[in-house]
Amino acid sequence: MVAIQLEKEGRRPDSRRPPNYSAAVAFVAGWIIQLIGHAFEGKRPALADNLLQIFNAPLFLTVEVLLLLGFRRDLRGPVPEPTPLVSEKA
Repeated sequence: MVAIQLEKEGRRPDSRRPPNYSAAVAFVAGWIIQLIGHAFEGKRPALADNLLQIFNAPLFLTVEVLLLLGFRRDLRGPVPEPTPLVSEKA
C-alpha cells in the first residue's frame, strides 16, 4: 500500500531494507525493554526457569488483547477458588 502511494508520487520505495526490518527491530527492542524491566524488578525472566514459557507468552498476550477488545466477556471477573485435588473423607 505504501509502495503504491510512493509510486503515485513519483518516488521509489526504499528497497535497501529487508521487508521485515521494522518488525525485527521492534521485536529486539521489546526483548531489551523486557530484560531491563526484569533487572529493575529483581526477578529472573520465566524463560530462565523453563524454556517452554516461550510458547505461553504469545498465547497469554493474545488472550489479554482479545479480552480488552471485548471478546468472551464471560471470562472477565474473579477467578473461582480452586477445588481440592483429593476429596477429604470425614
